[in-house]
Amino acid sequence: MKKTNLKTKAMCIIAVASLFACKPNNVPQEPKYEYDVYVAGGEGEFGKRVAMLWKNGKATKLTEGKNDALALSVFVDKGDVYVAGREDKKAILWKNGKTTALTDGGELSGTTNSIFVSNGKTYVAGKKGRKAILWKDMNPTELTDGNKNAEAYSVYVTGNDVYIAGREGKVAMLWHNDKAIILTNDVSKNSEALSVYIAGSDVYVAGWEYNGATLVAMLWKNGEATKLTDGKNDTRASSVYVSGSDVYVAGYKEKGNNKTVAMLWKNGEATELTDGNNNAEAEYIFVSGSDVYVAGYEEKENKMVAMLWKNGEATALTDGKEHAIAYSIYVVKREVGK
Repeated sequence: MKKTNLKTKAMCIIAVASLFACKPNNVPQEPKYEYDVYVAGGEGEFGKRVAMLWKNGKATKLTEGKNDALALSVFVDKGDVYVAGREDKKAILWKNGKTTALTDGGELSGTTNSIFVSNGKTYVAGKKGRKAILWKDMNPTELTDGNKNAEAYSVYVTGNDVYIAGREGKVAMLWHNDKAIILTNDVSKNSEALSVYIAGSDVYVAGWEYNGATLVAMLWKNGEATKLTDGKNDTRASSVYVSGSDVYVAGYKEKGNNKTVAMLWKNGEATELTDGNNNAEAEYIFVSGSDVYVAGYEEKENKMVAMLWKNGEATALTDGKEHAIAYSIYVVKREVGK
């Protein structure tokens, strides 16, 4: 009996040890992620600029440089890469590199400034001639009547609601579906709404107003205006992004040496992305997790260099041989190997 008990105990010990030895192999591994960073912009001398798309720093030309072109907005949906911009006075949409002209050029020049994809439908904001236009799946809707020069700069879609930021004449505008909303209190002074972002039930718009002497960077939340600067020097808010309870705004301010500084505001607190020795501007902001991405440019040796800032750390996308600007960012988070 003793031998049997010892044998049984030994077998039990081996079984328990085996169970614990195998257990780690049965625990699901935490997925590892990597990020694809897409940047839209333009490179080249004025009149022959090339629309550009950078993916993780690698450049792709969307146009050949025969006509002046710019890529102004990028959006990625289910692996498809959409870019909005213009070429040869035509409003252009690129999908995975394939070009579609939304206008025919001619006397009525056009541009697309912003793209958003929702539930498989594409929404593109821009202009044709003097009219602000929204294209939904390539079908245009006129937001203005053409009596005043107008342009749509940014579009955001949530559910069945479509929000568009822009201007009509010299007045900052927000269009919500079929409703036009004037954002500025003093319509006698120039203003523009350049970016719109929706967070829950809150509507954020970034832009600028002229105070009679300088441009003032503005942030509107549900129509209520906040000045981001004191108005002593020119400033502009170009892009707004909301992550959790944090509100980020990208833009620029002019310093006393007549140089512009690329700026980032987080909840109203300003951070200078450049040192002010060279002209620089921040054009767009995108937040992914805890990482803050900003696109824009900085002049180096009298050439504009397309720049990407990640958490304040600068990366040049171009070599400075030709002028270049980065206008838009989209970041895709995916599992490693997928």
